[in-house]
Amino acid sequence: MSWNSTIEKIYNRYGETLISKGFIRLDCGAYRMVYQRKGIVIKVPINEDGIFDNMIEDAAWHIHKSKPTRDGYYLAPCRILRNKCLMMVTVDVESNGELPDWASDIDGCQVGIYKNEFVAYDYAINVEVPRYLVQKYIGYF
Repeated sequence: MSWNSTIEKIYNRYGETLISKGFIRLDCGAYRMVYQRKGIVIKVPINEDGIFDNMIEDAAWHIHKSKPTRDGYYLAPCRILRNKCLMMVTVDVESNGELPDWASDIDGCQVGIYKNEFVAYDYAINVEVPRYLVQKYIGYF
């Protein structure tokens, strides 16, 4: 069994646990499944890249918080869980077609509104994270 198959198997069970606790499965991308309940989403990795994306988004949020990134992006608040899943606030994706200029820079234009501010909610490939934080989070760089 490959490493990514093992990851998928472990996190599929976690996804089933989330569903049993009232979460609904919203979507599945190339690296993560997303579950939602009330005002939060849980991003569950389905492979090693998903774990990495969760760590990057957590690190980016801790660097920028409610300030814009160097490129002017605002980020949805999140935190990494002990199992390397990511808990993030739910954002309102209905924007009546009005988006900030920087939204087109975000992968898939995944931008929504949180507390009356446009924020990116899937930003792992769009933010720069300092090398020391990458080393802290994944340890093998």
